Amino acid sequence: MTYLTKGNKLFHLAPQSKAFQAFVKLKEVLSSSQVLIAPDFQQPFVIQTDASDYAVGVCLAQLKDSAERPIAFASQKLCATQQRWSTIEKRVMLLFLLCRGLNIML
Repeated sequence: MTYLTKGNKLFHLAPQSKAFQAFVKLKEVLSSSQVLIAPDFQQPFVIQTDASDYAVGVCLAQLKDSAERPIAFASQKLCATQQRWSTIEKRVMLLFLLCRGLNIML
């Protein structure tokens, strides 16, 4: 998706295409109550991070019914400079990404 929306290029995805239908379904599932839960501020939070050579991602979660359930997701593609960072530096960047994205809850 990042490459498709890069720059001033227009990207058209036909509503009848399988790709569009898959995108809509994925968006619905990821934002549904079956996947995401509302935070319980009386319970501890779990932060999971992942960093690759090209992108980073973070998930804020909590335990509910003996299972870890996500509250929010965030990810970001890395620029050329960030791609040269160590894994630790990328994971610290994720904490800033998480705080910036969830500043209302924090």
